[in-house]
Parts: sequence; C-alpha cells; structure tokens
Amino acid sequence: MPSVPRTSVLGWVVIHGLHRSLGIGSAETFALPIAAMLALAWLLNRYVEETLTPRIRTRLSRPSTGPLPEAA
Repeated sequence: MPSVPRTSVLGWVVIHGLHRSLGIGSAETFALPIAAMLALAWLLNRYVEETLTPRIRTRLSRPSTGPLPEAA
C-alpha cells in the first residue's frame, strides 16, 4: 500500500469538515482553505520572518570566534 503524506489526509479532513459536516458549498470549500493558508503565510512573514531576519543576518555576518567543534 503506498504511503499518503499527512498533509493530504489533513486536507481531506478540512474538506470533509467544511463541505459535508457544515454544509458549505463547493466554491466556498475550495476558497476558504486557500484564503486561510495565504493568511497564515502572511502572518508568518509579518511576525516571524521580519522580526528574526535582522537578528539572524547580524549573527551570520559576525566573524567566527574559533574553530568549529568536531562531529561526534
């Protein structure tokens, strides 16, 4: 039996919840998850990436303080 990615299963759960359980129409069932994912992507960009990017850039631009530890 081929393995199914968990995201596919989650997608079907959302479709079932919106379309069958709540009785939302097909067009809305198609549009709502897309709108939710776009909103989540914007929030991630706005509040995580824009906040952390300057800190990460500063840390990466500093000169190294010594040799890297050897892998175990």
